[in-house]
Amino acid sequence: MEGPTGVVFPKTDAGRSTSVLGRAVVADALRAVDPVGARSAEHETNWRHGYLGHFRRLVEAGLLSRDAAVTIARDGLASLHRRMAVLRADGTEIGLGDVFATSTDVEPLRTATVTGTGAVERELSLPYRGRRLRGDDLRRRLDAWVTAGVVEPSCADAVRAVMANPDWLDLHDQRIVVLGAGAEMGPLPSVLRWGGDVVAVDLPRPEIWRRLLHTTRRSGGRLHLPVPAGTGADDGALAARAGADLLHHLPQVADWLLGVDGRLVLGNYVYADGATNVRVATAVDALTVRLQDRRDDVALAFLATPTDVFAVTGDAVQHAERGYAARGIVRRSLRVASGGRLLHRQRDDVAGEVAAILGHVGELVVEREGRSALRVAGYWPGSFASPVSLRRPRRPARSTGPWPPLRSPTDPPARAVLCTYRRDSADAGRKARKARRPVRAADVPRHSWSPPPPPASDRPQNP
Repeated sequence: MEGPTGVVFPKTDAGRSTSVLGRAVVADALRAVDPVGARSAEHETNWRHGYLGHFRRLVEAGLLSRDAAVTIARDGLASLHRRMAVLRADGTEIGLGDVFATSTDVEPLRTATVTGTGAVERELSLPYRGRRLRGDDLRRRLDAWVTAGVVEPSCADAVRAVMANPDWLDLHDQRIVVLGAGAEMGPLPSVLRWGGDVVAVDLPRPEIWRRLLHTTRRSGGRLHLPVPAGTGADDGALAARAGADLLHHLPQVADWLLGVDGRLVLGNYVYADGATNVRVATAVDALTVRLQDRRDDVALAFLATPTDVFAVTGDAVQHAERGYAARGIVRRSLRVASGGRLLHRQRDDVAGEVAAILGHVGELVVEREGRSALRVAGYWPGSFASPVSLRRPRRPARSTGPWPPLRSPTDPPARAVLCTYRRDSADAGRKARKARRPVRAADVPRHSWSPPPPPASDRPQNP
């Protein structure tokens, strides 16, 4: 059979087109909140390069109110689920929504548990230049990073808060599900080092599992991995047979996770190149829906990306501006030599407390047919997930509500608000820069937006 199988893009007259899917999903997500934007997305003739404006409009519309953000997320995911399909090896095709209702011949997964023999760490430490910083060394490094503009003050404050509360690292009452367990940026090594339980899901590739088993043996935690029945207990046998493919064995992974004891933190750290990334992200969301339907103790976590646009507070803007103004002669020269294409200011001037910081290399990066931009589907679930307490009453509760979603169950929280910039405010900023004066409220043709305070029940209570 030619082409991919498992979770696939819908078949159209143009084949399994990512452009057709992107237009349709963005239009459906916008329709209730921004009908004009929805029609504009539907009629975009050059989606490969023109999708950037529609994704800006997508997140811009979500800043109007909490209800708008939730509506966009819910309608966008519903559209994606309706349209994506599952193509089996025998050539039969079913809708994504039917994947859990049809029987398969694949045997169920069993659980193998590996316990580490290392010491459990009860103090936060960060790797830096070949060693781990902790205590006063880490505090001094945080101060240096803030001074140099490497991190924002709020990031350093969050790390200090975790340092001051080492009991937050005790995760023995939770099961941290790491989808994409072998990811370099995932929390698996840290959770194991703190003595936690990690439920690992990754592809059945022996090189991945050998590395994970080696990490586990040196830690004080426990690793739970999916294996076929009859797998031996030694590391060689486990590495050879462990793993599960989310694209092709979604029902088996779901059934396996439904049988895991303890509260689940479902962490999404999967990544793949090109269009496969969208397929995997969709499979993860289908798995998320299935688990939330069957369990009432599932919290969500994910890793954010720098290739995005974030609305931030005025303090963050001022911190970035100070760093930009203090750049050295080498960076200034590089900007001049590149004709202004490199190291440009990462924001447009806006009025009010909210400004747009454009992420890595000009926010969204133009990629073939806009496939990577559909990664927003990986963030939408966190926009309307119900808050779930993950801590005993003696500890402050964590929340996966929309204000804000947690990037990782173990990371300090980042107020990662839905991201965009307002086109009218950006225009005002350009006019002000042209006139060589600060932007004024009168320059903005519409009211400046500021986020409404979230309901008290949705506010995260601790890092």
